[in-house]
Amino acid sequence: MPQFEGRSEVGSFQEAIDDAVERARQSELRAEMTVSYQVTKISGARGGIAGINRMLVVIEAEVH
Repeated sequence: MPQFEGRSEVGSFQEAIDDAVERARQSELRAEMTVSYQVTKISGARGGIAGINRMLVVIEAEVH
């Protein structure tokens, strides 16, 4: 199953998932579709002088 990466620069899990699902959706150019996915990786970074609050998710997705 193809993998897609999603990111959030504000530490939002939902934003990162939405980004990954949108990337999966864009991989198929059909009018009506459903994306089924499973999260395979969650990682992030937070802190430092710059105030980093980054989240990364990787999903395996199938577009129907």
